Amino acid sequence: MLRVRDPGPDASKAKGDVLERPALEAELTQGVLAAVDRHVAIACADETGRITFANGAFCQLSGYAREELIGQDHRLLDSGHHPRERLAELCRSVERGDTWTGEIKHRKKDGRDYWVAATVEPLGAGAFPGSRYVAICTDITRAKRQALQELEQHEEQLRQSDEQYAYAASHDLQEPVRAVVGCGQLLEQEFSAGLDPTLNQLVGHMIEGGKRMQRLVQDLLEYARVGTHRPRLTRVSSQDALAQAQGQLQALLQESGGEIDAGELPAVLCDPQQLIEVFQQLLRNALTYRGNARPLVRVKAELDGAYWTFSVADNGIGIDPQSHRRVFLLYQRLHARNELPSRGIGLSVCKKIVERHGGRLWVESERGRGATFFFTLPARLTPPLDQWE
Repeated sequence: MLRVRDPGPDASKAKGDVLERPALEAELTQGVLAAVDRHVAIACADETGRITFANGAFCQLSGYAREELIGQDHRLLDSGHHPRERLAELCRSVERGDTWTGEIKHRKKDGRDYWVAATVEPLGAGAFPGSRYVAICTDITRAKRQALQELEQHEEQLRQSDEQYAYAASHDLQEPVRAVVGCGQLLEQEFSAGLDPTLNQLVGHMIEGGKRMQRLVQDLLEYARVGTHRPRLTRVSSQDALAQAQGQLQALLQESGGEIDAGELPAVLCDPQQLIEVFQQLLRNALTYRGNARPLVRVKAELDGAYWTFSVADNGIGIDPQSHRRVFLLYQRLHARNELPSRGIGLSVCKKIVERHGGRLWVESERGRGATFFFTLPARLTPPLDQWE
C-alpha cells in the first residue's frame, strides 16, 4: 500500500492528501500493470497444463494472440529440446508447492526458438481463478545465443589444438620408428646367418612391430590431417565421385566378384577428394566384410529437407547392434587381425569428413543381415565466399 507522509498539523492539507491518495494509488497501479504487461511475460495454467491466462508481453514473445493461447496445452510452446527429467522436476516442484526457477527453450508460432529465464510459482486459491501456477518469464535469447556461440568457438579452438598436436606428434614419431625398423633390417641382412634362431626370431619381431608402428603413425597422420585441413567446398557430382572410388577398387571387385548398383546421385557441395575417400572406404568395407553370397552393394541418395541422405547397403556379414557406435572409434576392430584385415581407422576418417561438411554418419545393421551406412550432406549448392575452391 502506498503511504503519503502527513506534512503537518494543517487540517486542510491533511484532508486534501486523504482525498487524493486513492486516485494516486489507482493511477500508480494502472501504470505498474501497464509496464508489467509490456515488459514481463506472464502466463498461468490449470492442473491439466492448459493455459488460462497470458498477458501482452507473453503473447508478443510467443507470437501467439491471446485467444490462440487460452485453453491450449502449455506444450504448444515446447521446443522439444528439454529432457523429460527436467520437465518432471518442474512438475514435482509445483506439486510440492515450491517455486521453480531455470532457463527454458520455447518455440514461437513461426517455428523460431527462443530462451526465457522463468520463475514458476504455484498459486493458492483465489489468485487467478482456475489456475494452478503462474510462470513469469524474461527473454534471454540474445544473451543465450551469444553464450552458446562463444562456447562453440571455444570447443572448436580446443578441437583444432588437439588435432594440430596429434598431427605434429605423429609426424615427429615417424623418424625414430623408421630408425628402429632400419636397424632391425640391417641386423637381419648382415648377421642373420651368425645369429641363433632365438635372436633371429627376436629381430623379426622387432621389424614387424616397427612396421606396425609405422602404419599406426601414418593412420594417425591421416586422421589428424582431416581435422587440420579445412575442406574447400565446390559443386561436385557425387555420381562421378562414386565412379572414381569404384575405379580405385577394381582389384578388390575382381577378387570378391562384387557388384555395385548405384541409383541417380545428386550434385553436392563438398570437398571432391574427401567425398571420393568416403565412398571408397564404405565400398571397401562392403566388399571386404562379405558373407558367402556374391557381394552386392547398393548406393542411393534421397533428399530430406535441407540435406541429401546417402545410403551404402551391402549383403555382408553385418554388425551387431551393440557395436554400432564402436565401429566409428579410432583403432577399434570388431575382428581379430588374423581373421579379417582392418586398420581400425577408415570409418573414423569418414565420420570426421562428413561432420566437417555439416552432416552425420551412422549405420543400421544386424549380424548376418548385411549393413547399411548412411551419411548426410547439405543440399545447398552455394558455399560461403571464403570456402570456394
